[in-house]
Amino acid sequence: MKQFISAIIVGAGQSTRMGSCNKITMRLVNGKTVIETCLEPFICSKLIDEIIIVASKELLADFKNQFESKCIKVVEGGKTRFDSVLLGAAATNTQSNFLCIHDAARPFATKQFIENCLVAALESGAAVPVLNSEDTLKTVNKNFIKKTLDRNKIFRVQTPQVFKRIDYMQAASIAKKQKIEFTDDSHVFEIGASNQKIQIIQGEKSNIKITTYEDLLMIQKVENPTFRIGHGYDVHRLMAERKLILGGVDINYNLGLEGHSDADVLIHAIIDSILGAGGFKDIGEIFPTTDEKYKNISSLKLLGQIKKLLENNKLAVVNIDATIVAQTPSLAPFITQMKQNIAKSLNCLLNQVNVKATTEEGLGFTGCSNGIAAHAVCLLQSFENK
Repeated sequence: MKQFISAIIVGAGQSTRMGSCNKITMRLVNGKTVIETCLEPFICSKLIDEIIIVASKELLADFKNQFESKCIKVVEGGKTRFDSVLLGAAATNTQSNFLCIHDAARPFATKQFIENCLVAALESGAAVPVLNSEDTLKTVNKNFIKKTLDRNKIFRVQTPQVFKRIDYMQAASIAKKQKIEFTDDSHVFEIGASNQKIQIIQGEKSNIKITTYEDLLMIQKVENPTFRIGHGYDVHRLMAERKLILGGVDINYNLGLEGHSDADVLIHAIIDSILGAGGFKDIGEIFPTTDEKYKNISSLKLLGQIKKLLENNKLAVVNIDATIVAQTPSLAPFITQMKQNIAKSLNCLLNQVNVKATTEEGLGFTGCSNGIAAHAVCLLQSFENK
């Protein structure tokens, strides 16, 4: 009899080890995001009947717009991974017989590998992929080696992990009473269904999990990469009765910058540097001052549109270096927030954005506090593997 299989893609984490960016929305060298790449083999598998994406609150609306369909549902996750899995399971079809639980941060599981896990679970009731430990493992006490473990008995666990739905939910009900942080689903089964066996199958080395920035760097290597550099410059006059917005930060000052939008001179310079590197038209042509829809618009929203332009053309920001030229006010207290705003709008890491501020020692229009200027340099890289 055909079994109804629900895939639960768990992506509700906050990516705290990735800085300001959520790792599952970062773009890989194939031009697709981590979550898009992760979903592909599940969508292609004829064994999967439905897909539940468990997303963070911040990504929920975007994921609903992008992914929801007849066979894909997006739900909000919980405080822990375990909570998120349960919320995903609660959203499955009432016909569901098996849960196939996978980390969204593992984008390279192949269709064949996923189906191997499914077939094993259909035969045994529960299946988990593992890899042998290739390193010698030790237990440590207070920074000193205590004991060497038998690595032939130690395995690294991967996902997807597949369980008969009724068995997993019963196990989860028991395990939930324990004050334990469950980092994988087989652990839930061990605690809540200790009398049931879990079959192991051979994992795939390529099925890596992106946890840190170093993981991303390792998989983002492209042969013969194409790099492009762009420079941007912008200046706006200071005037009364205008807010001073720089890098998306509302700065308490008696003057603001004159302009059609919010006149964020820093963001405008960055946008022009990106457009220059990509070989696109300049900011004035893309966001004309004659268009009322840009009247007083936040420049961070414009930067978000530029991010989509890059994605559509398979380009990614490597780094941005920008300098604000202003005699007053002092901008040092606001630099970190500016960098965070820019990194978030471009969906890149905080250390890919650098912002500095300088004065002109009282010289020129900026030195006389008549205006504020900004310079920016941007390095772009092509997604395409040459």
